[in-house]
Amino acid sequence: MEGEDDRVAEFVDFAKNNYPELAMVEKVTEENYEGSVMSIEGFYRSLSLSQLVKIVNIGSSMLSKQDQTIGKQDQMLEKQDKMIEKQDAMLERQDAMLQKQDLMLGKQDKMLEKMDIMVEKQDAMLEKQDAMLQKQEKIIEKQDVLINEVKN
Repeated sequence: MEGEDDRVAEFVDFAKNNYPELAMVEKVTEENYEGSVMSIEGFYRSLSLSQLVKIVNIGSSMLSKQDQTIGKQDQMLEKQDKMIEKQDAMLERQDAMLQKQDLMLGKQDKMLEKMDIMVEKQDAMLEKQDAMLQKQEKIIEKQDVLINEVKN
């Protein structure tokens, strides 16, 4: 670079100690250059254009990836909707099964009540049979007494 030595040294110092955010710079070297150097304004325009092209390319790539992500999210939501529909159907079937079980339990309760009544009737019948057996035993005893009296 040509120019006042102080300004050149200031520029070189600035270039060595100031980097763009997130830039990874291994080293900055100072060398003599024999070719032509474009004006600062020309360099600025060229750099700005280059950066804008990079931004557009990256933005385009990001939009493409975002579209892919949205597509996958849509697929996932469709699958979740199907899964929820199946869960709803399963819950409906479980509800129907529980209703049938409730009906069955109600019928079993009625059957148990009838069995309790039947057991009570059987108990009453057994009591009557016991009473009848006792009467028959008394009759048999009386018959035995009469037979013995007749024999004697």
